[in-house]
Amino acid sequence: MLMLQGVVGSFALSTWLIFIAYFAWFFTSGKDYAPMARRDAEILWRIHKQDAECKSNKWQEIRHKENIVGFECECGYRHLQKRPITTKTHP
Repeated sequence: MLMLQGVVGSFALSTWLIFIAYFAWFFTSGKDYAPMARRDAEILWRIHKQDAECKSNKWQEIRHKENIVGFECECGYRHLQKRPITTKTHP
C-alpha cells in the first residue's frame, strides 16, 4: 500500500510540473502571426536596408493565411511580425 502511494504521488507531482511548464510557455513564449499592411512591410525593409547597409533591391512578402506577416530581403534577411497569443483580439 505504501509503495502504491509513492507511485501515485510521484505521478501527480510530475503531472503538475508538466502543467506548470506548459502554462509558463503559453503565457511567455506562445506567439501567433500578426498581420501587417504592405506599406508597413516596405517601410521595415527600407529600415533594414539602412541599418544593415544592404545592397539588395528586391524584397518578397511572407504570407500566412492570405495575410502579409513579414518580408524576406534578397540578402536573406527575414522579418516576421509576431505577437503573444494572449494579446489576440477576438471579433
